[in-house]
Formats: sequence, structure tokens, C-alpha cells
Amino acid sequence: STQNSSGDQPVEESSQKEGHSSQEVIDENPQGLEFRLSDHGTYYVGQGSSASISSVVIPATYKGIIVDGIFDNGFSGSAYTSISIPDSVTTIGVWAFSDCTSLESITIPGSVASIDECAFCGCSSLSSVTIPDGVTYIGDRAFGGCTSLASISIPDSVTTIRDYAFSDCTSLASISIPDGVTSIGECVFLGCSSLTSIFIPGSVTSIGSNAFSGCSSLASIIIPGSVTSIGMNAFGCCTSLSSVSIPDSVTSIGSSAFYGCTSLASISIPGSVTSIGYETFRDCASLSSVIIPGSVASIGDYAFYNCSSLAEVFYAGSAADWSSITVGEGNDHLTSATRYFYSEEKPTESGNYWRYVDGVPMVW
Repeated sequence: STQNSSGDQPVEESSQKEGHSSQEVIDENPQGLEFRLSDHGTYYVGQGSSASISSVVIPATYKGIIVDGIFDNGFSGSAYTSISIPDSVTTIGVWAFSDCTSLESITIPGSVASIDECAFCGCSSLSSVTIPDGVTYIGDRAFGGCTSLASISIPDSVTTIRDYAFSDCTSLASISIPDGVTSIGECVFLGCSSLTSIFIPGSVTSIGSNAFSGCSSLASIIIPGSVTSIGMNAFGCCTSLSSVSIPDSVTSIGSSAFYGCTSLASISIPGSVTSIGYETFRDCASLSSVIIPGSVASIGDYAFYNCSSLAEVFYAGSAADWSSITVGEGNDHLTSATRYFYSEEKPTESGNYWRYVDGVPMVW
């Protein structure tokens, strides 16, 4: 498919998704449904040209033949407020219900294994959706722009959540990611401005770029010890984020990862990290203290730019070690803060030193 002039919904080309029908229209029934014969002898269904009713019940069979799919763009842009999908349906095509701005709720049957690309994107009135056990895959932008969706339960069967899957779901307040998911893709929760809490399971190993960017109500997050990488701008502009724990398993923190987290007061960078990238903590105006491990060899340009409250740097190495770190430009607030060097025993020489007391940095 190709993009139309608005850059949103794809325009159908001659080729069809595997398992979908040819363009031949078989029939329309009194509900205004259009049926097409699939490649495997069953019917796929979508909205017909004469649809004028507010709700529709898709039949499990039509003319004695099973209805087991909704074709690509099948109900895209329809005015239905309610659509009932039978258990016979196993496939929901790409963009199947996109931009159904009047659709308020939908139950996806347990026979469906995947929710494909943009299946419900732009359904701005959709406030309730049930994803059944058995669904393993949630595609790109599957629920993107569902601005009325306040909550959603993702079953344990889901193993893949693709990029932008819940982006701009501005009413979504909380969500729990199931244990089978191993990565949080790019922009999955981008712009979910009402999201206050999220559970990330121990199966997740990576958090993609922009994954939580713009989640302005997210106050705290626990990153599990399974995560090894945090992508670029992953938590950018999470303006309510005051607490975040980065585990020792993390080896890579992307540029701008915490850009604009204006409520973040302190941060501890684990000893597994060797570099702090470009603009990682830029505009974190409340950041007053930071723990930097001895493993860090470089601090990128503007990593701590405009961190105007930064007063204390607890460095887990010696003064000689610190002098060997490559510090990029735009880090004046970092370099002018009071710097403390780690000493497990009380030092005999003068200088600024610190140690841990019950896991908290304390000045000697």
C-alpha cells in the first residue's frame, strides 16, 4: 500500500495481504456489509457502500460459508458506534477499524491471535476494548490515537507490542505489560499524557526510543534488572517523573533519555554504564544530585545542560579518575557543582569524600 495525500491511511493497491480476498465483491446483506471470497474459500467482511445503521452484528457464516476475517480497511472510517465480531473471525486486517470515530466499545473474540497494524488507530471515541487471551501480537499503531481509551488489559499471551501501539492514548491512566514481552518498542506510549503508572515485567530487556516520551503524568517508574538498554528520548519530557531507578543491568542509556524531566531531583547511574550521552539529562531543572560511577569514560555534549539546581556530584572514583573523563561542552552545571570522591573508609587527607550509608550517598 501507499500513503494518500494526507499521509495517514494507506491507499489500496492491487496486491492483497496473504489470506485476504481479491477485490471481487461477492454480495452485500441488509446490514450494509460487504463480503469477499478469500483465497482459502471463506468470506472476509467489511463495510459496504449502503451502510447507514449505527450498530452491526457480523455473522459467523454467510450463505453457508464461514466468515473468518475482516479485510484490510474493512470498516475504516465507518460511522458505527457498536460492532459485534463473531468467534469465527481469526484475522483482523490492517487499518480494519481505523478512524471509526464513533466506535465506543468493541470485544475482540478469543479466536483472534494478532491485532494488526493500525487496526483501531484514530478511534477517538473508543473507551473500552477487551483483548482476549490468545492474542500474541499487537501491531504498529494498533490503538494509536484512541484518545478516549482510559484503561486496557493486555493478556499474558501477548509477547510482542510493536512501535506506536498505544501512542497518543491521552486518557490512558495505567497499564500492565505481561511477562512474555521482551522489549518495549519505539514510541509505544508516546504522548500518553494521563499515564500515571506502568508495570514493566522482568522479561523486558530493552526500552525503545521515545517509548514513554511525553508521558507528563508519570511520577515514578521501576526499571527491572533485566533491562540492558534505554533508548533515545525514552523518558523525554516526563515532567512529573521525580523518581527512577536504573538497575545495574543497564549498559546503554540513549541520548536525551531523560531530557526535560523537570521534576527529577536525583539520579544514580549504575556502574555498568561507560558513557553518558548527548543531552541525556538536559533541562532537568530540579536535578540537585547525581551519582556517577567510576566506569564512565565520557560525558556527552549538553548531557547536563540547564540542570540549574545541580549542586552535588557523587563520583565513585578518585580525583585522578575524574580528570581522565572526557566531558563535552554545555556541561557547566555539572563541572561547577561540588564534587565528592568515593572513600569506603573515613579519609585522613583533606578534600570532599562520600560513602554509602544504607544505600544513600553520605558526605564524610
